[in-house]
Amino acid sequence: MSTLTIFGGNSLLGQHVINAAIDSKKFGTLRVWNYNSKPEIRLESNNNPETFIEYFNGFESIERIVDGVNAVINVHDCHDFSVKPDVVEMEEHNVYFIQKLLDACQKGDVRSLVHLSSIFVQCTSLFPNVNSREMKPLTSKFVPFKPYVDTKRRAEDLLMNHHSDLQIVIGRCGGIYGEGDVASPICDAIYLSDKLGYLPILGDRGGVYQMAYAGNIASSMIEILSHLEKNVSIRREIVVLRDETPNQDIYSSTLIPILSSTSRPISSSSLPFFLFFPILCIIAGLNWICNTLGFSTRLNNLPDPVYVYFILRHWTFFSDFKQRILFGQTPKYSYDESKSRCIEYYSNLSSDQIRNMSWQKCFY
Repeated sequence: MSTLTIFGGNSLLGQHVINAAIDSKKFGTLRVWNYNSKPEIRLESNNNPETFIEYFNGFESIERIVDGVNAVINVHDCHDFSVKPDVVEMEEHNVYFIQKLLDACQKGDVRSLVHLSSIFVQCTSLFPNVNSREMKPLTSKFVPFKPYVDTKRRAEDLLMNHHSDLQIVIGRCGGIYGEGDVASPICDAIYLSDKLGYLPILGDRGGVYQMAYAGNIASSMIEILSHLEKNVSIRREIVVLRDETPNQDIYSSTLIPILSSTSRPISSSSLPFFLFFPILCIIAGLNWICNTLGFSTRLNNLPDPVYVYFILRHWTFFSDFKQRILFGQTPKYSYDESKSRCIEYYSNLSSDQIRNMSWQKCFY
């Protein structure tokens, strides 16, 4: 049996990739890498696995962890959607890291690499992003979260233009949820619910934000490796990864179905989007002025207004045509199964266990 290397094992998706790899019974050994933290096991199913797991951390171990392996899955990612994002960290983890990974894969004769990217690279904040297929990353001034998207776009360029026989598939994904989650919009909702005593409804629920169950995305990545093994002619592909989580506003698709099952009260009224959003924009503008003048403020960790707009108001969902037709995939778990698998976890998750708000700098 072969060895699989997984980068970003402590992330939500990384935890599920470990689980999916164990369930697949295709790998005799897993090598799991994290940047600078001890390995975590946030999924019960990952306890006492039959598959042997080796853990590594730090940039200096990248060459060692891929040496002699056939396949690599990279879900290591640094995002920061705050009003003052950490550009240096995102550059280091989303671009410099990818260059080192590619060099290591070429030196170690790795055959296939599946890399996590973001649907935001083909999004615009000006027009709805509705059911499009994969396209080249956008470079217009209306691209959201430019510091983050720029690093993901450049990482994709490095991967797509790499001169080697390495088979590379870039999987673009939206928001994810599931067991082991410590920093998603669902965690934001749980934090608010615990502090306020109920979940407030922010906005008119008029937008769409693409969400997916982490277990399905992880299984898709494992299946892609199998597909590459059978189709050696594939060299470079980009595919949107998603599942049956409905194209609805985030309250309808995940927050209310999941949180209502955790016995958390939900507000019966809503706060109009255009009542609170302009205030957030003004605060973000004042914070930008302060930072420009050299004054650091406590407001730096507030969400970028564009992030709030995407989550609560904008239309953002993409076609799974290539995932279904080219890669022949169907989600491992239905929407109802996905919800039922993670409801117990979210029921027991308290605000004290949440690591970050979803917009803050995060590797999880």
